[in-house]
Amino acid sequence: MLKKTLVLSSVDGGNEKAVISFEKENGDTQGQVRLYNFHDEPNGILSLGLKEGERVVKIGLTRVGSFKYTFATQTPLELGEFSCAVVNIYKGEAKPLLHGCTQNSKLSDEFLAQAVLEMQDVKGYEECKDVLDKNHIELEDQEKIDSEIDSQLSACGDKCTTCKYRYAFFSDENGEENKSESFYDSISEDIGSLFSTHSEEEFLSQIIPYSKWVKVENEDGDNYYVLGLIYENDKVKYICYGVPGLYTDAPPKELRGYAEWLPLDSTKENEYGYWITYQDADTGENVKANFTVV
Repeated sequence: MLKKTLVLSSVDGGNEKAVISFEKENGDTQGQVRLYNFHDEPNGILSLGLKEGERVVKIGLTRVGSFKYTFATQTPLELGEFSCAVVNIYKGEAKPLLHGCTQNSKLSDEFLAQAVLEMQDVKGYEECKDVLDKNHIELEDQEKIDSEIDSQLSACGDKCTTCKYRYAFFSDENGEENKSESFYDSISEDIGSLFSTHSEEEFLSQIIPYSKWVKVENEDGDNYYVLGLIYENDKVKYICYGVPGLYTDAPPKELRGYAEWLPLDSTKENEYGYWITYQDADTGENVKANFTVV
């Protein structure tokens, strides 16, 4: 079995990210996509575009939890050097949200354009719109659409509480499953997997009290980012991501916004260290969280 992990960054240069894990066995490829730093889940249908050589393969994503999706394809993939994009199809238009590649080069605009073209499902959109038109329902008339959904669900009665359609269409305030789940709870399985499969960043674990860190290396092994958890009263308080380097006046583009500079030596603040972002473990919101190294 071949396993790979790839981190995608926002196409627009924002702080949104995704971690994609691939498992290839007997010619079939499956895996999962986890979105990070999104305030809300994207409206529309998410698909994965994977490019090997000159070919772009479209792979559908199935939502299985909060900001979490799975996929499977029987299309033969080598998973050697490849590029990926997460594309959102909404109201017939395909928009790339995130991209990344296994090489040390930037994704080209040509690839994103090709991925969008491959995923544009105009026919499906037009067929859907024809059905709405025949029933005199405007595409934006969410009230009528919601009413139809409710009428279909009500036929099941209260017994089918695990119905996938009920789970998909009922809001969080009507569902018990998401009421008490924190942001960290929703991604703890993914984080646990990264901590179990990557080496510890011992120095950060030592200089930041009540924390633990791992180095997550790129496929080529030349670069890495760090993932950290900071605890308060034995409970995860912050989820942290960082990139190493020499001090600069501004953080890297992919970490702009709430990234803070953490020197490894407090007496040499403008030398080597990490640009780090901190997320509130309960809400997932980016926060300012200055720490003094020890």
